[in-house]
Amino acid sequence: MENLLDHNRLLAVVLGGVFLVVAALLVHRVKDIAETGKSRAKALSGYLTAKT
Repeated sequence: MENLLDHNRLLAVVLGGVFLVVAALLVHRVKDIAETGKSRAKALSGYLTAKT
């Protein structure tokens, strides 16, 4: 793994920060079941029936 970034530790830290920001943006896309008022079973069943 040391050869992946050419032994550049600063680049590894910067890339870690970039991936953290990407993960934070993706978290905002997730719908919270508690906010919609549905139970988890109802939410999952709606998801599964929408896919078929």
